[in-house]
Amino acid sequence: MKKFLCMFVAVCVLVTSFGIVSFAADEIKIVINDKEVSFDQMPVIVEGRTLVPLRGISETLGAEVLYTADTKRVTVSRDGVVVKLKIGSTEAYVDRTEKTLDVPATVISDRTMVPVRFISEAYGSQVEWNGDTKTVIIKDNGTSKGVLKELVSDFHRPVPTTFEKSNKIDDVIYYDVADQAKKPLPDEKLGTVVLDGDKFFADLEVKGADKGTTEVYTDEEGVKVFKFTSNAALEKTADYIIKSKAQPEGGVAEEDAMLMMFDVRCTESNIDTGAGLIQLQLEETTSGNWKKAVFDKVDCPVTWQRIYLPCGGVADATSLGIRPGFAKQTIEIKNFKLINYKTNVKIDDLPKTVYEMPFLQPDAAWRQDAFKRIEKERKGDFTVVVKDEAGNVIPDAEVEIDMFEHEFQFGTSIRNTYFDNETAKHKLSENFNAGVSEGAMKWAPYQNDKNKASADRFVTDGTQAGLKYLRGHTLLWEVDGKTGAGNLMVPQDVQDMVKAGEKDKVMEEINIWLDEILPKFKGKLTDWDVVNEIIGNKLIVNLMGREMYNYYFMRARELDPTVDLYYNECRAQAGQVEFFELLDWYKANGVDYDAVGIQTHRDNYNNFYDFNDVIKMYEKIRTEYNKTIKITEYSCAVTNREMQANYTRDSLIAAFAQPNVEGFLFWGYWDGSNFAATSPFYDTEFNLKEAGKVYQDLVYNKWWTRDAKAKSDKDGKAVINGYYGDYDVTVTANGKTATQMVSFHKGYDNVLEITVK
Repeated sequence: MKKFLCMFVAVCVLVTSFGIVSFAADEIKIVINDKEVSFDQMPVIVEGRTLVPLRGISETLGAEVLYTADTKRVTVSRDGVVVKLKIGSTEAYVDRTEKTLDVPATVISDRTMVPVRFISEAYGSQVEWNGDTKTVIIKDNGTSKGVLKELVSDFHRPVPTTFEKSNKIDDVIYYDVADQAKKPLPDEKLGTVVLDGDKFFADLEVKGADKGTTEVYTDEEGVKVFKFTSNAALEKTADYIIKSKAQPEGGVAEEDAMLMMFDVRCTESNIDTGAGLIQLQLEETTSGNWKKAVFDKVDCPVTWQRIYLPCGGVADATSLGIRPGFAKQTIEIKNFKLINYKTNVKIDDLPKTVYEMPFLQPDAAWRQDAFKRIEKERKGDFTVVVKDEAGNVIPDAEVEIDMFEHEFQFGTSIRNTYFDNETAKHKLSENFNAGVSEGAMKWAPYQNDKNKASADRFVTDGTQAGLKYLRGHTLLWEVDGKTGAGNLMVPQDVQDMVKAGEKDKVMEEINIWLDEILPKFKGKLTDWDVVNEIIGNKLIVNLMGREMYNYYFMRARELDPTVDLYYNECRAQAGQVEFFELLDWYKANGVDYDAVGIQTHRDNYNNFYDFNDVIKMYEKIRTEYNKTIKITEYSCAVTNREMQANYTRDSLIAAFAQPNVEGFLFWGYWDGSNFAATSPFYDTEFNLKEAGKVYQDLVYNKWWTRDAKAKSDKDGKAVINGYYGDYDVTVTANGKTATQMVSFHKGYDNVLEITVK
């Protein structure tokens, strides 16, 4: 791809010779890729600068243009390049980088006109001016962002360098979870049977009783068997739950380690294999959060199989149930026991039967395709041209490039504890180049001075730790009342105004909030979550209407045009019907947003989605909505560390292989430091866990270019293929060495000229 010429000498001579004279629109022609095009408003020359119609040129070149009349702002996007400008102003931005137009963007005959120089820098096309025919000639071979991206930071984080595996992209770490079920049962004296099958199945309550049947019979060996059917596969398995009114004797404490065990078989199923599928749940029902000590899917073969499910970590988890609505099927269970070992046994030492997930298997086809896309999308050729002080090229020079930062954003949520603990701060810098404030920047929390200080510290200490990409989270989270954790997200007085129907007062408070927070952090963040979890939280929108979404993004764009604006959602995968309906509404109503944040909390096996389906969703966002994606809040709190590692590995691979995904952020990185009891990275003593090992192997071994070398050819060029990121470049020629730090990022020409003195 060719970089847009800043301007030809001929154009410069032309435009400076006319002063403030403006040619009539029909006197200047436009030729794009050898084809003359015409628009209802053709180019003009104003104050010595050639202005061209932004929408006409942009849409001809395949860009999308969005104009917001209230703020007179225009957003143009193509091939990942986002251009933002304001009518009547010389202020403009290209991919968050501020630019100054030669003359303000202006409106002529209801058409936005901008200097051709600006278009050239934004789109990367070649521009010529034919003075004889008064023709603007544009050659477009695809977007180039420039020769080289400006190096934002030279910070070198202490990244991992020692790994167990090779750096071959497909030599990834797999953990065999099949042996989990082979762990020996603890001595029976260490535990007590607190619930058996006789009590479990004696007194039932069934949610969705019309969706199946239940019965108990005695088999030929005199053993009671519980038999239940599901009449059909259900879209929502929660619509059919068989619950026992019996509860574990003695109650359940948070520290208790328990083991659920039973025999199961499937006698009839409409699944091709003839096997069945159910889900067991043991939960508390007092807090309203329905926290689950176990929530595992179980494969049910056609012959009897013993199942072991460890459960614990949740106080008062006494409500036991079965979800059978995954298929039209008949399932039988016998020899059921729930054993409580209290603290005599560690839960990780108990046997566990793992639900088989084909998409996690080593030979999964989707992963092989992902490896190919990673090679294509995340790597490029970097050209180093070696010259002497006289400008002569130097052949046979030794060129070495060594990556010190990734272009892709790998990050975590941030709390003050991450900076207060020296080990935590070191691990933060070691693993991540991006961060997001977990709670300090939210509307109601930010009214507290302590949280205001935390928000400031997030920026200052985060930057000092090497986090070059910082997210704001979140401007509007319309929770009615409090969150499940007991926190206000909308100030109580504003909630009272909403419930009183006082629209004007609510709007005033929203503007006070946005006017405070956005200018405060302008230029310090890369993006903002403007709205959050809007499928389930619509406190203000329910009163004011969906038009508020347009208003939120419009005001955010006006107050801070330097950042990307996100719609962040927790139910993107599970609630796709509602999610894509909202994106359709955004598109139809011209909502000016840049990207979608997909939270990706995977804290139980029910949320272990098939990566074939995950990739389809990513692709739909890319192809139908042309939006960038970030994985914004990944968590995986399952207690089985091997399963945690396997699913985390493939979550990273699926995201990194997707061309419109630009970041992957975890929601905390060490046990006990965030909302979930267990995190993928480190235990409470900062020992690296299996998932942390997988992460480091992928990011800093597989997807990292280290000590890559080449020799310059007769033209002084050395070409090295590597992952997009920031590099130390070292050139040695004729016994002398030159070094330079440079950004080789996607979409740029990535040609570096370096002089050896």
